[in-house]
Amino acid sequence: MPTHVETNVWLPACALAAVKAIAVRRGLSRDETVRQLLDEHLEAQEHREPDLRLTHISTVLRYPPALGRRKHRWVPEFGGPLRLRLRPGVADRARAVSLRLPGQFQRAHRDYQSRQLTDAVMTAIAVHEPFTDTYLDGLRPVLRHRAARGLWGLAVAATSTAPELAVHEAVSRAEFPDEDGSASGASAGGPGASSRLLRVAAALEGETGWHSAVRFWVAANIARLLLTGSGRDAAERMLFEQGEQWRELRLDYRYANAATREELRRGIGDWDDSGRGGGAVWRADRAVEVEDFEVWLVARGRAAARTNLPPGWLLRTPPNWRARAAGGHGAALREPYARWVAAGRLLVFTSGGAPAVWPLTRGNDGRMRPVKGIEPIVAAAAGLAPDQTGTFIEAMLLDWSDDGESDLMPVPAVLRLPASQAYEFGYIDAAQRRRLMAEARAATLKDMDDVLNRLHDDFYRGRLEAARDSGSVTDFRRLARSARVHFSPSPATWPWPGGPVADEVVASTRPEIVQWLATHAHRTTAMLLQHSMGEAWNAAFDHRPPSFWTDM
Repeated sequence: MPTHVETNVWLPACALAAVKAIAVRRGLSRDETVRQLLDEHLEAQEHREPDLRLTHISTVLRYPPALGRRKHRWVPEFGGPLRLRLRPGVADRARAVSLRLPGQFQRAHRDYQSRQLTDAVMTAIAVHEPFTDTYLDGLRPVLRHRAARGLWGLAVAATSTAPELAVHEAVSRAEFPDEDGSASGASAGGPGASSRLLRVAAALEGETGWHSAVRFWVAANIARLLLTGSGRDAAERMLFEQGEQWRELRLDYRYANAATREELRRGIGDWDDSGRGGGAVWRADRAVEVEDFEVWLVARGRAAARTNLPPGWLLRTPPNWRARAAGGHGAALREPYARWVAAGRLLVFTSGGAPAVWPLTRGNDGRMRPVKGIEPIVAAAAGLAPDQTGTFIEAMLLDWSDDGESDLMPVPAVLRLPASQAYEFGYIDAAQRRRLMAEARAATLKDMDDVLNRLHDDFYRGRLEAARDSGSVTDFRRLARSARVHFSPSPATWPWPGGPVADEVVASTRPEIVQWLATHAHRTTAMLLQHSMGEAWNAAFDHRPPSFWTDM
């Protein structure tokens, strides 16, 4: 086992200078100094309650910003990389006790990527050697985690887009109806509608919220209003407690007047993040829908069909397939379910926060047992966590023969098999395969001509024409990417006419076909969900009425 694991973090120049000062004071190398600082930091953090752990203000402000390697050289204060040579396991421990804002993940687009290891290093340095620069100057350097999340919550409120405001306003109408007791819009659905809206609104402020440079910039402006001067300690307590004062401030920021809005967005300009807001509302509504679907699986009674909105597709389950709760919250799976799961005959998912198993059916002896022949579908879900399995089961129950549409699924969900795979499985013959390949080739050539027709760069035109004439789709795609022109070849595919993949188990289809269909259906639904979220992004810029977002 290696004695040290190498990685690096990007620190501002002032933090790098602080590390050097600590190293000189301790008479150690920079590597050993950083190791000592992190050891001391972990010792303190791991003994604190999660809300009381410390974070550096730069983490919630995402400073230095992610500008890309080439741009950092133009901003000296943005510093550079600090190489870390840490003992095995230290980096993971550091991330575990560091700040992660709602909606951030370790591996994600740079706007959504957490900086937990950077946070640990920055906080460890600041505790021993305060540092600042022109961006951080005057700000309270260290916050408790709950206070940092309180600051972020104010930034979320201050940057709420029209789709998000539609949800929050519908919640208010549902909670506080008109004086005559009537309600309008989504709130007219009564307590059930109100409950769902509350869950969507909560999700919006949680893991489904959006991130961008604008939101971090607004967070910095709010920090300069609250966390500077003699009142910054009292402001940190207010952000930590999140009591009446904080809630009123959040409302003021969410529905800010022109003057307040201008102050909060100082330095940004008229940037429109409506698309991100529309996508966030879609994700929040989708998260609530998946939770409801997982509960429905266990408690569906005689119902064998359900429409999941968003995106608006029809699900059908074999009538005698069932799901069962298999343990309490945080408890181990009960027997015999645990044994069947270990044998690859059941899937575990989360329903109402507790583990459940699927699919079961009643045997001749009246007892519930795994569905016969389900092993290929279970194998296709290998590696998925229980909180991801619900969407996999959804893909297995999706009726691919349904031609229904919705605002966020403008084209029917179609499971397209590669022509070669459809031929191998015996769904089409050789003549059909040749026809599909010829149609795909003709469509690709037409797309190539379309690229050339809209291209105005003579430098690439000749090369693209040569690639087209030679029949090299790979070269044409590479050159189109260099010319920054979108091109995607048309694949030879066959639309599968079947219903849910689960029906193939009932029909005793060959196991290798069932497993391939299950894997392909899961991947296809993931792609369709991305398209559906993209429709929500576009709808936000189309200025849809508030009811569009509350009745999604």
